[in-house]
Amino acid sequence: SAASGALKKLNTVDSGGAIPCYIVPDPSGKFLLTANYTGGSYSVTRIKADGSLGETTDVVKPDGPMGVYQAADRPVGMAGSKEPHGSRGHMILPDPSGQYVLGADAGRDQVFVWKLDANTGKLNQVSVAKSVAGAGPRHFAFSPDGKMLYVLQEQNARVQAYSFAGGKLTAKGGSVSTLPDGFQGGNTTSELLIDKAGKHLYAANRNHDSIATFTIAADGSIKRIANTHTE
Repeated sequence: SAASGALKKLNTVDSGGAIPCYIVPDPSGKFLLTANYTGGSYSVTRIKADGSLGETTDVVKPDGPMGVYQAADRPVGMAGSKEPHGSRGHMILPDPSGQYVLGADAGRDQVFVWKLDANTGKLNQVSVAKSVAGAGPRHFAFSPDGKMLYVLQEQNARVQAYSFAGGKLTAKGGSVSTLPDGFQGGNTTSELLIDKAGKHLYAANRNHDSIATFTIAADGSIKRIANTHTE
């Protein structure tokens, strides 16, 4: 209700996979995009005129070699996992231009780029970028102009910058740690945000319990300048 602010349930639909953890509408407002964590799938669901959800038009289920969380560049003393696992759909998001949809697979260490067919609601793969094996790309943020993508890697606590053009991601230099120099021990990362001016990134560390601040240079490269304890 616009007057009271009360919420009214319209309907419930299947997300297309287990443990949906990220949802976002596409720019047209006609489809809802969902990343399903367990089993690692990405689904598309029609949004009806009244705001309720309609049919699921696509479910993308990546495959390929199973991964383990044992990134070679993780912090000294950080325990990984030797248990093989499949895809982990952690985030899905349209790019700023609205031409592409990106999805992070934290299990098989890859970031997908798709085009969403506005008629059929199907995701058509354009490209895929691989991170360091075992890094676990989790959340990501675009520069305001959409030319750079910053990917927060959960299992090695690092941020990787990519240039983005024509639906293709190209790694720009090496990844940068979210932790203070010399840190040793357990830590995983969670959220990544960019300011509206596109000049700073903020990454959340779990166990170190800090927010890492990065500056963004004119060429899109990043440098960590501080870690602020979250108390």
